[in-house]
Amino acid sequence: MEKYGFVYIWYDKKRKMYYIGSHWGTEDDGYICSSNRMRDAYRRRPGDFRRRILKRVYTSRQDLLIEEDSLLKKIKPEEIKIKYYNIMLTTIKDDWHSCPLKNKNRRQIISERTKEAMNKPEIREKYEKGLSKRNTRSSDPEVREKRRKSMLGKNKVKTDKQLEAARNAAKKRIGVPLSKEHKEKIKNTTHFKTLNTLKLKCKYCDFVGNKGNLARYHNEKCKHKKEKLNVII
Repeated sequence: MEKYGFVYIWYDKKRKMYYIGSHWGTEDDGYICSSNRMRDAYRRRPGDFRRRILKRVYTSRQDLLIEEDSLLKKIKPEEIKIKYYNIMLTTIKDDWHSCPLKNKNRRQIISERTKEAMNKPEIREKYEKGLSKRNTRSSDPEVREKRRKSMLGKNKVKTDKQLEAARNAAKKRIGVPLSKEHKEKIKNTTHFKTLNTLKLKCKYCDFVGNKGNLARYHNEKCKHKKEKLNVII
């Protein structure tokens, strides 16, 4: 089926909230919406949602965004996050790549400045020198063979027998205490080594521990703080 655009509205009967959006595709292609909050809620309880198609657009994506924008502007700002899942009340952006006219002008500017820079011998020489060191020539058989060899074994798919062996090995490790060698290996890793070697002392008691424990349970949060201050007074 040929793709087309449509503007839709979702209704969440549990929260009594709406979401207005648009999509270029088909109505049964599985697309939900672009809102993370509404999509997560839909995946948790799809039975509470229902969708209605407001308008279909067969001309272009730009016309589709214009139709969606006209409906979003009818939402009041105070209704955001309360009555509507929508956060943005417009689809018309001011960035250069979303506007055809600005896009064309910007591309012309980039093209002209690039040509102007390439006419300078020192820039051209620097560019060609850097280009010679890069393996970006995908049509070169030597480059393609080098890339092929570098990827060997990286995308290897395990067989069912290998997966089953890995699962059985993992089950055998459940409840088994770590060996001294394994514990020592964990301690010597960068993160744990830093935590275990850097010891600090609480200002209000004699506890000595790592930075995380002191920040959570000691110093200004220490239960002996009041006793220590009373003694000082």
